[in-house]
Amino acid sequence: MTTVPALIDAVRDFATRAGLHDTTASLWVFNDGKRLEQLAAGEVSITLKRLAKAKAQLRELEANLKRGIKVNPHVQRARQRAEERVA
Repeated sequence: MTTVPALIDAVRDFATRAGLHDTTASLWVFNDGKRLEQLAAGEVSITLKRLAKAKAQLRELEANLKRGIKVNPHVQRARQRAEERVA
């Protein structure tokens, strides 16, 4: 099981490799640009369900980065839904 400190390190590492600010990576992983820093400062906690979602989101972002895709996954999904409605 991934711990919160390990997740924080993984998100920050991803941000560095992707050339993103921590707040952008936080937004992409948690849908909240402040959540990463709040977790790191111990200001907020995270449920196991949210931890699992964040890990899954980070895995998707990592896979996209390996394929050379660097786009906000929320935007990517919205584009896909829009294309499906048009088709």
